[in-house]
Amino acid sequence: MIVLLSVVACSGLAGDPEIVATIPPQAFAEQPESAVAVADAPAISPSIALGEQIYAENCTACHGETGDGDGQLVQTGEIEMTADFTAPEANDNVTPADWYDVITNGRLEVLMPPWSGSLSDMERWSVTMYLYTLSYPAEQIAFGENIFARECAECHGENGQGTADGVALAGFHNSSDNALFTQITNGNGEMPAFADTLSAEERAAVVTHVRTLTEASAVTDEPVVDNGTLTEAPAAQGQGPAPLITGNISGSIVHGTADGIVPDNMVAKLHLMGGEFGDVTLDGEVAADGTYQFEQIPIDPNHTIVVAVEYNDGTYVSEFVSGTNVTGDLDLPVTIYDLTYDPGVLRVASLISQIFTDQQTLQVFEIIEVWNDSDRIYMGTDASDDGPTSAQTVSFTLPDNAEFIDITGDGRYTISDDGRVVTDSLPVLPGEPHVVHLAYVLPYQERTNIAQTIEYPFEGRIEVHADTHSLAIESDLLAPIGSYQPSATTSLTAYGAAANLAVGDAFTYDVVGIASQVAATATDTGSSDESIIPYVLLGFGISMVVGSGGFLVFDNRRRKQAEAAAAPTQDELIKMIAALDLAYQAGEVDEVAYLAKREELKAQVSTLIKQQ
Repeated sequence: MIVLLSVVACSGLAGDPEIVATIPPQAFAEQPESAVAVADAPAISPSIALGEQIYAENCTACHGETGDGDGQLVQTGEIEMTADFTAPEANDNVTPADWYDVITNGRLEVLMPPWSGSLSDMERWSVTMYLYTLSYPAEQIAFGENIFARECAECHGENGQGTADGVALAGFHNSSDNALFTQITNGNGEMPAFADTLSAEERAAVVTHVRTLTEASAVTDEPVVDNGTLTEAPAAQGQGPAPLITGNISGSIVHGTADGIVPDNMVAKLHLMGGEFGDVTLDGEVAADGTYQFEQIPIDPNHTIVVAVEYNDGTYVSEFVSGTNVTGDLDLPVTIYDLTYDPGVLRVASLISQIFTDQQTLQVFEIIEVWNDSDRIYMGTDASDDGPTSAQTVSFTLPDNAEFIDITGDGRYTISDDGRVVTDSLPVLPGEPHVVHLAYVLPYQERTNIAQTIEYPFEGRIEVHADTHSLAIESDLLAPIGSYQPSATTSLTAYGAAANLAVGDAFTYDVVGIASQVAATATDTGSSDESIIPYVLLGFGISMVVGSGGFLVFDNRRRKQAEAAAAPTQDELIKMIAALDLAYQAGEVDEVAYLAKREELKAQVSTLIKQQ
């Protein structure tokens, strides 16, 4: 069985994100700090409304849009079923502080990342209390509000603010719902027992209302029942429709190739995606000076805004901008490129491998970073031939006896008839990392020699990360860097070196099977060598469609290949881009991986835009 070590980044604007499987981040510099201490209660009152927004932006991919645990990654089988926050018993024996601790420090054993580095204390408490109230039906909260007003407000205050006769109710973050129910039932000190005064249903309803009283923005959408009369619940302070913003969206079509010329009669397409009234597309003429302008465009905060143009049988797009960030006019340049078919523009900057074993096979996962040093898009030596299956860009030869495993599952890679050469079908864009993911298995032996032929000039890092407990690496080139634990049950030892290799050179090393007790002693964390380069496999599944730094082309001759594979929708891709941006801003994703993945997602959006 092939295993990918993975950490899920639960992120996805309005609900969809992506799974993040990593070849682990920097492991030999300073060790990560211990778990963040959890406060007994929030320093600032949390907001359920804010928690709902943060949840929608970061959590729905795993936990589902309604919090019932059936997010997209669960449905696709990439992670197991997560907790159902909507279950009536969800809070019975769990406190808000318990959930806050999980959100703050994560639970990596079940692929839940920590959020202490990307969300403030107040934001984490807001998400906590939003989740904690998901299991409360709105009518139950409204019912509890009426009981509270009749039985509790005299002592505790109408809004739970407290009086001389009763404590304020802005707390209880260390009490479960069962604990609060028991306190209401049996009383506490001067507080009377309500076992004989209120039914169990009424006491449970009061618990739900008390929970909302601890929050800054807790209101219900349901009408409140008061002695049989329906009255509307008060509107949340400061809520209401956001003011409509209009602005001019303009930019220039920039040619990224030195001698390139922006053609006449180009058409710029403005795409406003995901707003209240659905997707909107507007056409605008590109002027002779390469500029375009869309005037007085109404901007929905839910819009994602992008401009696209057609050139050289491809779709090039601008940056993606969220409507929530637009306060007026918006400048969106689009860069286009000419093409090249010369492989001499390519070089390899790094090769990172992970190796595991089940004592029957060696399982090898490689990430190869290719760069195009020209100012043209490399289309492959056979790209001039028509037909969707003729494109061949970068190729890599597998070691002897290797069996290729296509972990992308999207038809991006092809394998030669003899099973030795894996070829990528995607264009290599200038000035951007083009990341190739290879996976293959080899027969397990106590000593296995792996030899890889260098297909392109190599100048950069080579690293091999092997399972510490069962494997060791011997190589004239590679030196031990250190060991680390990407999970509680897995330890890897890394070997690496800087290398300058010419086309046709062979990079070789031996993989040696070792006993667990021997491997356990082979940990060297004091290496003076460069730290391990962090790389990530990101994506919907792990499917990759590579794009260009904000200005991606997706060649139409590849479209039939892309259409043949299941793919996320345009809205899902937009949300995934937003989620990736948040992860990068929070320092959770390496810049090289961030740029590569962002352009992969943008390429897929470009394809969908082209098909509209």
